[in-house]
Amino acid sequence: MAIANVRDITEQKNNEKALLKSNINFKKLTLDLKVLNDNLNILVKERTKGLNKAYQKLKNEVEERSKVQEYARKLSSVVEQTADIVMMTNLDGIIEYVNPSFESLTGYTLKEAAGQTPRIIKSGSHDHSFYKELWETILSGKVYRGILTNKKASGDLFFEEKTITPLRDTNENITHFVSTGKDVTERIKSEENLENHRVKLRALASRLEGIREEEKINIARKIHDELGHALTEIQFDLQNLGRLPELQKIEIRDELNSIADQAHQTLETLKRIAADLRPGVLDKLGLDAAIEWQLNQFQTRTKIKCKKYIDDLPAEINSHKSTTVFRIFQEILTNIIRHSQADEVTVTLTIDHNHIVLTVKDNGIGITKDDLESVDSLGLLGMQERANMTGGDFKIARLKKGGTKVEISIPV
Repeated sequence: MAIANVRDITEQKNNEKALLKSNINFKKLTLDLKVLNDNLNILVKERTKGLNKAYQKLKNEVEERSKVQEYARKLSSVVEQTADIVMMTNLDGIIEYVNPSFESLTGYTLKEAAGQTPRIIKSGSHDHSFYKELWETILSGKVYRGILTNKKASGDLFFEEKTITPLRDTNENITHFVSTGKDVTERIKSEENLENHRVKLRALASRLEGIREEEKINIARKIHDELGHALTEIQFDLQNLGRLPELQKIEIRDELNSIADQAHQTLETLKRIAADLRPGVLDKLGLDAAIEWQLNQFQTRTKIKCKKYIDDLPAEINSHKSTTVFRIFQEILTNIIRHSQADEVTVTLTIDHNHIVLTVKDNGIGITKDDLESVDSLGLLGMQERANMTGGDFKIARLKKGGTKVEISIPV
């Protein structure tokens, strides 16, 4: 009986120890589970945070890609709808794209143009050196600009104001060329028509100027020969009358002398008018002598000091061109009297590179920018047109130290 009680007590103690040990293990397991749960929550939070970042990044990339696609769509729409001609080629000049404006103008569709070269619209109006310069420009990475004469599929020619731009990759290597252009056919034709009209007007003006000079020559000759001869005879007759005995009364003789003096003055006036109309020295001795004579007349009349450096010019210089230079010179001197307030003039006349070059400088107040640009400066316009009609050039400028310089250059 006592032994059984001892066993029970021992077993009970063992059970209590086992239960205590189980409680300890359970608490430890519970603690471990809590630690694992906390770590799992932390990991979940970190993963969630990372996923949120990845999601936001992906979202941003999608939005950015959408923006790029929208921009590309707009850009494509611009290229497709622009009125300008657009063509893209690769580095070898093979066409990869043309826009609808190209198709509409040239008559070649994208399908027909792709794989071809721009030679399909070549007109043959430009030589090898023209295209060589074009290719050297764009292959060097520079932008080419110019006006090309091209040919449509129908065979009709058109003028294109073209810009060719090299396209580069991220390594700055040229990969493609983009050509944009405008159809300027109507503008070019209008300019050509305008130039043709301008040429005709200049020819007409030149002809009228020639007729005017011929009339001046005829009038000057008649004044000099016919009127001058008549006045000379009147002078001679008056002198003979003055010698008659019956006309030796002082009052009659004085009256005859007065009339003779008037006839002489009238004769001198006629000579001056004839010289102004057409200086005989221009026809007899040439342009260089005429310029020197006119300058001497100018100095005598105005008292303005004149310096001259005049070369002997070839006698065979075209009469029309000599007259043009002389008339412009007269107009320059007139302007100096009217506007310059100068007290010194320097004139140079020479032959340079087969051109007659006349330079006139004064030390006056100098021409102003407003004078040069004024629509009322008909004198300047007239001198310029006279020079242009003979294929020459007319320049006028204000000198830095005051005064004005006029230079005329006309081909011999």
